[in-house]
Amino acid sequence: VSAAGISGADGGTLHAEFHPRLGGVDLGFVGRVSSSNPTLVRSILGGGMLPIVASVALGRDGTLLNVNADEAASALAVSLEARRLVFFTDVEGLLDEQGNLVERIGPAQARTLMQSEVVKGGMLPKLNACLSAFAAGVHEVVIAGPKRHESVLANGTGGTILVAA
Repeated sequence: VSAAGISGADGGTLHAEFHPRLGGVDLGFVGRVSSSNPTLVRSILGGGMLPIVASVALGRDGTLLNVNADEAASALAVSLEARRLVFFTDVEGLLDEQGNLVERIGPAQARTLMQSEVVKGGMLPKLNACLSAFAAGVHEVVIAGPKRHESVLANGTGGTILVAA
């Protein structure tokens, strides 16, 4: 695959606000994505290349801010009016209380699992990004681990599929 690497700051692709302090700790140059401009990404796609976007955004005053990659991907999917968003990650997908893969889930069930002790660590921002994408028009999100990458690319199945209600 021909790919082009950019940062979210390039071409104003991602804009962010400074992230508030967390638990009294100053997070430094960390931000939350506030908007996305898909112009550069569309140009790269139009040139037949796959854009690889680093999760760095422009702050209000031009400062570069590190942003959560899941949040950045969600914002880009929304600005591109994508119907589907795929997260390739290091886990097989969303796991239930017994550690089994949840193959299909909707937003209501995702919120319930997020409020329980079941969803932890990096899966929380992924599910938050999924819910944000759903609220803005993305219809389906896939979270797939290393063993599922090929099946997701080949036929759109594998991992956990989250479908907007």
